[in-house]
Amino acid sequence: MLRMVVSLKWFPRLQAFSSLVEPRVAFHARSRVPYQHTTLFEHIPPEHQAVRSWSKDRFTAWSTGIGSETATFVATLFATPL
Repeated sequence: MLRMVVSLKWFPRLQAFSSLVEPRVAFHARSRVPYQHTTLFEHIPPEHQAVRSWSKDRFTAWSTGIGSETATFVATLFATPL
């Protein structure tokens, strides 16, 4: 699904993703809990699944390698309570 045009439809309790190639890419219940997703782990691409195991130190090292502004942003995210 690289470089695919998709559409996103929001409903009061559901969200749907579709494309021109696939009639429905995903269909998820919407969560009303802030910062909470409803995507099933099996539906997450493998490269994104791997990030779930990263520690705070790993994110900090990764962001520092990109640049100081990214490192500051990531540090701010960790310092901000959910």
